[in-house]
Amino acid sequence: METQSTSNRTVSPVPVLVAAVAAGAILQSIIVLIVLMITYPGGYRLAEYSISMLGSHYSQANGARNLIGHDIGLISYLLLGAGTVVVGVRLASLSGRGRTGRWFATRALLATIVSSPGPVLGQIFSHDSYHTTHVLVSDIFTPIMILAVLLFSLAFLVSRCRGQWVAYAGLLVVALVVIYFFIRTTPITQKVAVGSLLAWWRRRASATGWRSSISAR
Repeated sequence: METQSTSNRTVSPVPVLVAAVAAGAILQSIIVLIVLMITYPGGYRLAEYSISMLGSHYSQANGARNLIGHDIGLISYLLLGAGTVVVGVRLASLSGRGRTGRWFATRALLATIVSSPGPVLGQIFSHDSYHTTHVLVSDIFTPIMILAVLLFSLAFLVSRCRGQWVAYAGLLVVALVVIYFFIRTTPITQKVAVGSLLAWWRRRASATGWRSSISAR
C-alpha cells in the first residue's frame, strides 16, 4: 500500500517551473550577447574581437563610449549566474543516481556554484579598464565552468536515468568553446587548462565504462 501511495503521489510542478525559469535566465544571456554584437559601436568583428570586449566601457572599433554593453551585460550575467546555479541543482538531482553518478553530480554542482560569479566579475573588471584582472578572472573561472559541464555530462552518461541528450548537448557546448579557444588568441594558460581537462575527461569516461552501459540499454 505504501508503494502504491508513493507511485500515485502527485508530482509538484514547482521544481519544473523553477528549472524552466532558470533555463530562461540562461537563454536570455545568449540573446543579450547577440544584441550587444549588433549594437556594438563601430561594428563588432567576431574574427578580430573577443567576446570580453562586448562588456568594455569603450569600443575597440572606434573608441566610442559603449553605453549599453557594460551595464546591460552586467545585469544579464547576474541573471545567468543565478539561473546556472538553479539549473545545476536540478541537473544534480536528475543525474545523481548510483554511486558513480552521484560522485560526478555532486562535484559538477560544486563546480557550477564556484564558477557562477565568473561572468559577473569579468564584466565588473572590464577588458579595457582592468585588463590584467579581467584576464586573471577568465583564467580561473573559464576552466571551472568547462569542468562543471564535463562532470555533468559524465553524471548523465553513467547514470541510468533519462536526459542523455543533456550530456551530448553539454559536450557540444564544450566542443564549440574549445574550437573558439584554440582558434582565437586566447591566453596559453587557458589553452593548457582546457586541454588538460579534456584529457582528464577522456580518461574518466573510459574508466567508467559509460559506452558499455549505454549499449546495454
